[in-house]
Amino acid sequence: MLLMRVFILLFLSTSARSEVPYVFSDGTQASAPQVNANFAAVMDRIETLELEIAELRSVSVVGHTYKLEISTTAVSRFDSDPQNAASDPGFWNIDLYVEKYTLTFNADAQQTATLQVDYDEGGDLWQDGSLRFSDEGNTDEDSDVGTLVLYWSQTGTSISLSETMGGESILNMRVTDGASALYGIDAEQKRNHDTGSDSCGNGSQRCYGDEFESSILIGTRM
Repeated sequence: MLLMRVFILLFLSTSARSEVPYVFSDGTQASAPQVNANFAAVMDRIETLELEIAELRSVSVVGHTYKLEISTTAVSRFDSDPQNAASDPGFWNIDLYVEKYTLTFNADAQQTATLQVDYDEGGDLWQDGSLRFSDEGNTDEDSDVGTLVLYWSQTGTSISLSETMGGESILNMRVTDGASALYGIDAEQKRNHDTGSDSCGNGSQRCYGDEFESSILIGTRM
């Protein structure tokens, strides 16, 4: 605390000198109005700095709009053996996704969030060597196509988006740098999922899927 006070005094003695209306030198007489005017200028400067510091420390996203980009890589393998034995060749594919959104945290009582799909592109690498692409974009800025209304909640620096109020989270992220940026890192493993498919082996065997997916989210405030 003492170190902070010394820093403030040193700062005021150098940078704030140009902020005050009167500068005194040795042997000159200072009047009370001049001294008071200098003190008022210094206090104004301190209040401005306090507001700037408070804004930098704030993590609230209320009313802010962000540009989001999510990059995802997923590796999947399907076979008829729930133990995923190496002797069962099965089939596999690698998925690459790049998604871009405009996300607004609305300042309403329901804490709704508007998610606009700006760009969505994917590439699937199949085991036969083919690379299949899919892309989707919203070129009409006035269109509601590709727009979702979600619900958001914030606890400290953690933010969650859900499809219903108080529902299960579909996207988690953190806020940093005075609410100027969002980020998120997620990894998920799925074992023996999609067991309802009977397309393995000769077409009559049940498929078991294993998947590893990794995503990185980065968002900047507009």
